Amino acid sequence: MSPEDLIPQEEWAFIPNTNHRYAISTWAAIVKVPPSHPLDKLDILPPLTPYHDLSNRALYFKKAKTKTHPSITRTVASIMGEVFLSSRPSPLHKVCHRDGDYTNNFITNLYWAVPGRFNAKLSPAQAHIIREERATGASIRTLANRFGVCCAVIDRILTHPEYAIP
Repeated sequence: MSPEDLIPQEEWAFIPNTNHRYAISTWAAIVKVPPSHPLDKLDILPPLTPYHDLSNRALYFKKAKTKTHPSITRTVASIMGEVFLSSRPSPLHKVCHRDGDYTNNFITNLYWAVPGRFNAKLSPAQAHIIREERATGASIRTLANRFGVCCAVIDRILTHPEYAIP
């Protein structure tokens, strides 16, 4: 089996609430769709560059306001979840990244987080253990599984000083 066999085939779908003017692929590429352009030929259009917010390192899609539709600013991950993942289990669920990298929006890297696990608060002692284990090479995913939280929680502990070291 070659490495190419492990990569899922790129599929396209229109982004909701854009009046079929924008489409997104399972590889997280976003294109502006010209009128009457066939959906199976979107891979030949130049992809749009998502807006990169340095404060949380997420990639954003921004559609300008028109006379008939308001502007839209959403994370690429939330669009991917809405379009390609199974339906959101509850309004509280959020899209999480398996590897903790908010810029890696490939469909196989995304999943819905259980609300209690996404908003979990860990103690300063647990944050200290997480930092130590990450420094010795533990993966974000392994730490998330061990402490029963989403990868985003581990990433916040590693990158934000408000989780004080005891």
